[in-house]
Amino acid sequence: MKVKKGIRIYKRKADAEFAAERSTKVNGSEAEVRKVRVLDEEAAQEKGLSVHPDLSIAAEAPKEGESGWITVKEEGDELKHYDEVLEAIEE
Repeated sequence: MKVKKGIRIYKRKADAEFAAERSTKVNGSEAEVRKVRVLDEEAAQEKGLSVHPDLSIAAEAPKEGESGWITVKEEGDELKHYDEVLEAIEE
């Protein structure tokens, strides 16, 4: 089975919160939810980002200007790897 690398962008905040809670339980490290906007559609696809309308495995390619919710580790800087494709949005 091929494991997809990259960040999942959830369209609904509740789905991202559920994923963060689940990740915390499974991995033992705290995760938080952040709102982001896609800056570069092509680069986002190259980096493996995907947009999820719900918690299923159904996914869409990210589109420029599209916003959604992601989960990140509280102590991690994994968003730095995506600086050119994602912009953090304050709530």
